[in-house]
Amino acid sequence: MKASSITTLGLLASSENATAKTASGSGKSRPTYYTSSERQAARKNIQKYDWAKTVRDDVVAAADTILSYFTLDDLWRYVGSQNIPRSAWLARQTASHPPESSEWEAKFPVDGIEPATEPGKQWKITNGKYTLPTNDFEAYRQSGLDDKGTFDPELADESHLVNEEHPEKGKKWGVDDGLGWVDTNGDIGTAGQRWVPVAWTHHWMVVYGYRSLVGTLSEAYLYTRKQKYARAASVILDRVADVYPEFSLQNTVYFDDGGYTAQNGFPNPGHGERDAGNRSGRSGNRTGSRSS
Repeated sequence: MKASSITTLGLLASSENATAKTASGSGKSRPTYYTSSERQAARKNIQKYDWAKTVRDDVVAAADTILSYFTLDDLWRYVGSQNIPRSAWLARQTASHPPESSEWEAKFPVDGIEPATEPGKQWKITNGKYTLPTNDFEAYRQSGLDDKGTFDPELADESHLVNEEHPEKGKKWGVDDGLGWVDTNGDIGTAGQRWVPVAWTHHWMVVYGYRSLVGTLSEAYLYTRKQKYARAASVILDRVADVYPEFSLQNTVYFDDGGYTAQNGFPNPGHGERDAGNRSGRSGNRTGSRSS
């Protein structure tokens, strides 16, 4: 269990009734994730204990950071969709979980809300020398949105697929339309290796990023009852609800030797052997103290 889970559980401790019941024969009528008694326990602990005040203050500071960077429209747009591939690997068997096992990391991080990044810049990563992708993928993505705000590559403007970061290397060097880029000359790794920065950032910075955003905002609301935090979190959840039914790791594009594609019969080992990969797209409380 993560430290954030433990601290939140501590805030909710000494609740008299941990299970909320709904009205018989009806839908949800009261809080069920954090029950009313748990919320009351949290408020009492904040009033009584310095450690609880510190937890609250840290969460609220992070939530305020989010609101200083993101408008509600930014939060809605931060969520991706199924037509943008996802990958745990930046290149085949190279650079998995960032930044612990990778020299690559978000180019525009925001302290306190990692792995989320500045809005509109979630696709950019750097190793200190190079930036990938070298094109403006967010502009390309926005040019290809359908009437539901979902990315459709057939609608996208390919004029955005040009190397803007390192033009001295050629117009197409490092350019990723979502399907990756082949490092023909071995400039950043093995010659002929395919790199998928857009899919990698979609997995780590976008999916895990909006989970962090929702978790922080919902905790801030839990501790303060301020509507600005609840409203911001609800915007993300609303957008996730739009795209989540289509999320499937088994059907997204990945490497030809396995991973997230079912085309060659290789399941994604990180998300089970069935088509359970959309679980990675689930938003939830950052603390992870409960499963729903």
